[in-house]
Amino acid sequence: MPMGCLIIRKNYIDMIYIWNKLVSFFSKGDKRTVKAKKNIVFSFFLKGIDGVIYLLLVPITLGFLDKYSYGIWLTLNSILMWINTFDIGLGNGMRNRLTKAIALNDYNMAKVYISTTYFLLFLIICALFPIAYVANYYINWHFILGVDSTLIPNLNDVVLYSFLFFCISFVLKLIGNVYMALQLPAVNNLLVVSGHLLSLIIILIFRYTVDGNLMYVAIAYSASPCLVYLLVTPLTFRFLRKELAPSLKLVNLKYGRDLVQVGVSFFVLQIGALVIFSMSNILVSNLLGPDQVAPYNIANRYLSMGLIVLNIVLSPIWSAVTDAYAKKDYEWIRNSLKRIRQFTVLWGGGILFLVLISKYVYSVWLGDAINIPFCLTLLQGIYVILYAWSVGQSCFLNGMNILRLQLITILIEALIFIPLAIFMIKLFGLNGIVLALILANLPAAIINTVQVSKIVRNKATGIWLK
Repeated sequence: MPMGCLIIRKNYIDMIYIWNKLVSFFSKGDKRTVKAKKNIVFSFFLKGIDGVIYLLLVPITLGFLDKYSYGIWLTLNSILMWINTFDIGLGNGMRNRLTKAIALNDYNMAKVYISTTYFLLFLIICALFPIAYVANYYINWHFILGVDSTLIPNLNDVVLYSFLFFCISFVLKLIGNVYMALQLPAVNNLLVVSGHLLSLIIILIFRYTVDGNLMYVAIAYSASPCLVYLLVTPLTFRFLRKELAPSLKLVNLKYGRDLVQVGVSFFVLQIGALVIFSMSNILVSNLLGPDQVAPYNIANRYLSMGLIVLNIVLSPIWSAVTDAYAKKDYEWIRNSLKRIRQFTVLWGGGILFLVLISKYVYSVWLGDAINIPFCLTLLQGIYVILYAWSVGQSCFLNGMNILRLQLITILIEALIFIPLAIFMIKLFGLNGIVLALILANLPAAIINTVQVSKIVRNKATGIWLK
């Protein structure tokens, strides 16, 4: 046989071998594990695309705006994220209840939970937006954000229009929670990526057609997710998952109380996390100036690309744990926790590698547009690793709906963070805010680890099991 034919044959055999290995990987394990594997792989693909989109968004937006205006938008965006917390945890509460209903094949109850949650979210927005509309004209956003009113005179209008689109997205994004409950986080990721891609396209069009304007950026970022959710929601309930279609007739406020009770705990956790995240940008803007928000936020976002990988792996775990807990499959929970911890350790090594090469990445990515000190990146890396470990443990606790101890630790964390951050910023400047984040998050990481270890070993009692 000619040599060329032998090489082709060998390559063909190798391809068949690799293909069989892939098939074996995706088919090995129980139904829950197989579904999780498929969603993880697809989510990796989507997040890779999302990472590229973000890498393009930063320089394109910086090219459309100046560094000062871009820092204002980053700060404003972090504030607007608070809107997501006004669902009082209903999205996550519905997710847990819906996963359990589907696990038990109770689709009528599933529709009740979906219908009631949409109804409650709509009521919240109907009450929230008019209040915010009036209050906006009495709030001095220039003072709060430390912004020169002569440079950005229409800041209140920017806030109002951004808030309007965030409110719309607030209700429509519930479809993502539905897919999460179905143990299909990859679909939710697809919706998020689609929104980011649309933002990129719109800003790119603006860059070459109009002069730089903060209002245009705000609309591009906040309106894009709305358009995606507005398209996907009717498509899902009318064609893809008709058995889950909501209806006004199925709204039941009795179960609404149940959703609120479950959701309030998640709400407090969201509030605590957002106090820390949002206030970081506000404190930097107010104490050090809006121009310092950009290097702080970019260093955080750069290393948060590593968090994307971790979140991809964790995203199917929450609802899978809920499913396993409902079916009393404790062996699966123990094995999954062990694998997640092993993965997180390896992942932490990857974050340290990103820190080491950060200088070269920033140079290629941003050029001379902005300077980000190595020490800031290193501290951000330590914080991200600590945060990731804590999230990995809490993912199992959230799936089992065991939240009380988490609530206590996050409240303490949120209370101490602001005075600690102010003190640290005055001592160490921009590095101080990251040191404050590390110190504030350390207790939660330790307590979450101890608690979930006790639960999986059946040694949890009292508050450790609530």
